[in-house]
Amino acid sequence: MKINSILEIFSEIKDIINANPIATNIGVVTNDYCGEEYLISLITHYYESKLKTKVLVIEKPDILEINSLSEYFKQVLNEDFGDTIEYNLSSNSYTDLVLSFLSALREMNIKSLLVVIKNFDFLESDKQYKIASQLRNTREKIKTLKQQTNFHSIVLGKFSYFKQVTLCQKYGTSFILDDIFYVGNATRIEMEYILKEEISIKNISEANLKVFMEIIGGSVGLLSNFIEENDSSNDINKLIKYLVHNKNFESKVNSKLEELDNYLIQIILEIVDKKLIKYSNNELLEQLFLTGLVNIIIDKDHFTLEIRSWLHEILIRKFFSKHRKDLLSFEELIPPCQSINTTAYSLVMEIENSLRNYLIAKLSKYHYTNHPLELLDNFGEVKNTPEGKNYRYYEWCKHKLVQQKEVYNISSYRTLSSHLDLKDLENIFLSELIFNSQENKKFVDIFEEDLPVKADLRIIFQRLKHIRNPLAHNNLLSPKVLDELKEIRRKILV
Repeated sequence: MKINSILEIFSEIKDIINANPIATNIGVVTNDYCGEEYLISLITHYYESKLKTKVLVIEKPDILEINSLSEYFKQVLNEDFGDTIEYNLSSNSYTDLVLSFLSALREMNIKSLLVVIKNFDFLESDKQYKIASQLRNTREKIKTLKQQTNFHSIVLGKFSYFKQVTLCQKYGTSFILDDIFYVGNATRIEMEYILKEEISIKNISEANLKVFMEIIGGSVGLLSNFIEENDSSNDINKLIKYLVHNKNFESKVNSKLEELDNYLIQIILEIVDKKLIKYSNNELLEQLFLTGLVNIIIDKDHFTLEIRSWLHEILIRKFFSKHRKDLLSFEELIPPCQSINTTAYSLVMEIENSLRNYLIAKLSKYHYTNHPLELLDNFGEVKNTPEGKNYRYYEWCKHKLVQQKEVYNISSYRTLSSHLDLKDLENIFLSELIFNSQENKKFVDIFEEDLPVKADLRIIFQRLKHIRNPLAHNNLLSPKVLDELKEIRRKILV
């Protein structure tokens, strides 16, 4: 099995056609959540933009009957090139029909035809084999005749490659398609690209789009429908609640589960229990893939299975919780919303390190013997250890540096100020030694001209602590946190 993301498959299709410009026939196996429509739109827009290329997307399987296909080709010619012309298209065989259609296109100065057949699974397996065989025969005939108009075909749908292999063996033929792909989940980078560049979405913040991407786990097929249906997608709480309680989607997942035999159900439950399992049976892998409930990752010489997304897992657990009480806690599963927290971590790190750097820069303007932090000795004994030993800030930082010598710090660049935590920084910047101190005017002179007023600074530190604590414990944060951190950064970094 070749499992690729949508953008990888799109790239592969272009490479195959470029390498075989005269004629190709390609198969793409899809499922309900992989984003078949999006892949078709990529293919269509790309090849329609190329000069002298005609793209036909056939959605209804009944059009593939030879007489219906002949009428469809005539309709296309009339719509595109004028309805006053009578076109004589052969109906003796699929090959002859395509060849006569290519001749008509060539008269209209069309140099290449690409036919995309959707919903290939709507046909019975024998019918799929027959159509694909005709496409293969047409490809061979065109290569032999060296037609001036090239012909490429792509069949897409939830069909089984292995059933087609069995039919090829039954009829003693080579495989009927040049290449075949299974559409896997989009990567994080691809999802961000698709969300930003390709999906037309209004009034949704970038932060919420990333959360949406994480919740659906790279299932491009879920993008448009959910976002178009949901009018509260800028409220992350409402968005998650909406996704989990969407009856239409839940019904689709339940229907898939009800269709599965006991063996496949046990595999899915094993994935739910273990999160990831390794598997090697290709035909069963294909059955799992076609359900759309499982994501398959190629890992060297084996496949790793996981539930397609957090959203799918919630609904799968909910479905089986009627019979397995250990799955009743499905609502406790934390959504994998990493993007907001990751950005928040970066902002907090930037703010805290900038405060440390600001402190050192200001202290460095005044006399000190060895290190600017020695000026903080004016604060007295402020840090204590469980052993009851008290430290001034400077001594405390040196003590911590020695303690953490062999930990994960960058060994070639250890700074004393990095051991001042947020509480230390708050105490220093809000100290009476800095604001209007009668005892030590030099601290007032160092800081007062740049810092916000003390009351505002106190509120800023309170808000920063209020955000930092849940962030440190990996609680899920709202996108509003990012706006507040950016405002704190603006006010505090002078």
